[in-house]
Amino acid sequence: MKEKLLLLLFLCFTVQWATAQNASFTTNITANGCELATYEFTDTSTGVDASTQFYEWIFGNGNSVELAASDPAASVQAATYSGAGTYSVTLNIKDGPGAGGNILSTATEQIVVYEPADPDFVADEVFGCTSHTVTFTDLTDTSDPLVGAIEEWTWNFGDGTTISGPFSTITHTYTNPGNFQVTLTVETFAGGLQNCIASEVKADYIRVRHTPEANFTVQNLPACSLPYVAQFQSTSTVPTSPPPPGTINAYEWTFYDTDGVTVLGTSTLENPDFTYIDYGVYPVMLMVRTTDGCTDDRLILNAVRINENIADFNLPTAATCQNANLVFTDNSSAGAVGWSWNFGDGSPPATAQNPTHVYNTPGTYNVTLTTTFSDGCAVTSAPQSITINAAPNANFSISPPDVQCAVPSTLTFTPVSTGAGFTYSWNFGDPTFID
Repeated sequence: MKEKLLLLLFLCFTVQWATAQNASFTTNITANGCELATYEFTDTSTGVDASTQFYEWIFGNGNSVELAASDPAASVQAATYSGAGTYSVTLNIKDGPGAGGNILSTATEQIVVYEPADPDFVADEVFGCTSHTVTFTDLTDTSDPLVGAIEEWTWNFGDGTTISGPFSTITHTYTNPGNFQVTLTVETFAGGLQNCIASEVKADYIRVRHTPEANFTVQNLPACSLPYVAQFQSTSTVPTSPPPPGTINAYEWTFYDTDGVTVLGTSTLENPDFTYIDYGVYPVMLMVRTTDGCTDDRLILNAVRINENIADFNLPTAATCQNANLVFTDNSSAGAVGWSWNFGDGSPPATAQNPTHVYNTPGTYNVTLTTTFSDGCAVTSAPQSITINAAPNANFSISPPDVQCAVPSTLTFTPVSTGAGFTYSWNFGDPTFID
């Protein structure tokens, strides 16, 4: 009798073990996902006796349903969640309906209904001058479990340019002035069907103003003598359109020595004068600033060039006689490109570098040379005097004047022109020459 009882208990235990229930199910989002979502739940339980047991679904949103396991609708259920949050969904397998049924197995899964992020961003330079390059950095916080990972950033820079992609940091250049509204839109994961989308708008966030263009001229070039007072004139400009227009209101001049390092002087006038006392090539820099604080500078390395130009010449080396062709030789410094000779006798100026001139009248004359150089300077030499001697009268007398018939005959020839420095060359026609 004892053995039969043990066998019966063993058989009962074996049947109960073989038919034990194991509740389980899968979740799948089927609509929306951001602040509103519909999920489908599919039963994957094992060991269920469809003829006697029941499914109780508790959706976590305040709704539940209980169906006989034999009902096809019991295996697939759906629920809609109208607010962001984490919801616990439970499936109970029961041996009977209602409160009187015992739970044989239970399974719980978590589902998430996502909410949008709260976007934020920052720019490294919110004010600048054209062209102004700005780096934008996303500051959106996604640490909240209800906020999914960012899947895409869309940047609208307010100047007609929009860029989308995986750009949490992005650089953009503004080429025109204005006040620009910048918008960052982030798309975050929301279950896989759609993303949560949220934007941050910053009105007039980036302010860009016109950059001036610095430039200048020297009004009284070329610089031909010392001291030289250079008259500088700013020709700097700044655009007025598109608005807002720019206005230059500050000038900073720096006058350098010939080494380009040593500062000889400065000025804040729009059109200053500056005095140079030595020859050389001088750099000058002008920096201009607008009322918006935008600046530009212009450095001209050879703004002022003062050459040591010298006009000089050599007088003729041949005898300076009346009616003689006299050659004058230029001895000016390097860079000479033009010549104007004044021979002091009222004749038109000669323009050859080394001209020939004839004086028709004896006397002393002051000669000057005006030399024009490649830098545009015209320099007049110191006058040099030249004495023109009268041409001698090449005539003579014969003594005795009568024709001599005797051979040989002796005649005396006497020149009409005599004086210190005279030399004579006689040709007597017989042919005898005497110098």
